[in-house]
Amino acid sequence: SDVATTPVAQSTGHRYPQFLPGGRQFLFFTGGAADVRGVYVGSVDASESSRLVASDSQGAYLPPGWLLFVREGALLAQRFDVSRLAVTGEPITVADSVAVDAMTGGAAISTSDAAVFAYRSGRGPMTQLAWFDRSGRPLGTLGPTLEARISNLALSPDGRRIVAERTVQNETALWLLDSSHQVLFTRTGDERMARYPVWSRSGDRIAFTNWA
Repeated sequence: SDVATTPVAQSTGHRYPQFLPGGRQFLFFTGGAADVRGVYVGSVDASESSRLVASDSQGAYLPPGWLLFVREGALLAQRFDVSRLAVTGEPITVADSVAVDAMTGGAAISTSDAAVFAYRSGRGPMTQLAWFDRSGRPLGTLGPTLEARISNLALSPDGRRIVAERTVQNETALWLLDSSHQVLFTRTGDERMARYPVWSRSGDRIAFTNWA
């Protein structure tokens, strides 16, 4: 097999390929920094690819000549010339508040050859951490209720603190709480993705992956 695309250093990977009519060119999504994130077009006949639009999600081709994608929560449609592999004009808003996985760029949109498409609306998830005993009996909540996605929780060796990923509007930062509900810190900075936190055995350090 041959390599069709090669991610650049600022990218978090290439995902969600979709072949275009003719079966030689394809769309795909590149995650990462703002200047590389978006919907790209590549070819099985060449290793070069180019960005069609800046986007927070994968793209979807809708016959006879539209490109669908999500940007800042809105589902947009822009004219797409398949023969020239180029978008034209300005995007139009098709729907507001469309569900997107901020970590992967996966969007709840689907298109068909019959020029019909479907999408699922979405809103920010409401998350509340809670303590339970071994029998499943609730012992209380931990931290505030958030309109955010909380994932990859890691409990400290002493069992008194939790570090997790908190994703809000495509930004993923580390979030540290103690057992008294106090938010000790939220890791912020130039990074867009701070992920996969792991405690040291002594509990005084946290290692994590940082994607700029």
